[in-house]
Amino acid sequence: MELDDKSHNTASAKRNDSFKNDTLNEAEITLIRVKVSQDYSEDLKKIGITLFS
Repeated sequence: MELDDKSHNTASAKRNDSFKNDTLNEAEITLIRVKVSQDYSEDLKKIGITLFS
């Protein structure tokens, strides 16, 4: 899982992210990208993680 903040909007970060995505995809490793926010409960629900149930 990778938290993507506003720094991921730069051209170099987009190239790096693309490289990571492609490399991990080839290795059949799932990378879950989550935008930085104050509340991650909805993101966690989407991937099946429940905290403090």
